[in-house]
Amino acid sequence: MNLHKFFGYTKPVGALAVFMFIVYGAYTPSQNASVQRIVCIKFAPGTSDEQVQAHLHDFANLRREISEIVTYSAGKTITDPGTKSTGFEVMHYITFRSEADAKQFEQDADNLAFVKTHQKNWAKVWAMNASIIK
Repeated sequence: MNLHKFFGYTKPVGALAVFMFIVYGAYTPSQNASVQRIVCIKFAPGTSDEQVQAHLHDFANLRREISEIVTYSAGKTITDPGTKSTGFEVMHYITFRSEADAKQFEQDADNLAFVKTHQKNWAKVWAMNASIIK
């Protein structure tokens, strides 16, 4: 077998292998999560939209800073017409591998710095941890 023919056959196989490594790297299997923390925030009167956006941005950045966080999402609450509003304006959903990780998050220096920076804009905070049923 000549060398030119050999490389002709291995190029598509090599390209497929590279593609598979890239896809696997982008879509790694999910980590086991057993605890979800929900944090609801009602902002103090006079809190600007920019302050709310800074709050959301800074909380999202905690995902990059705190290794115990498995997943994170957030959003502004939606009240259906005809239902009573809870008054909370933003909800954060954070998942952890264990209760110990959730407790570590509460004491993490980056989380405490976030609280110190933003708590002046909060009128009410409600947080709860729950087990994730699989």
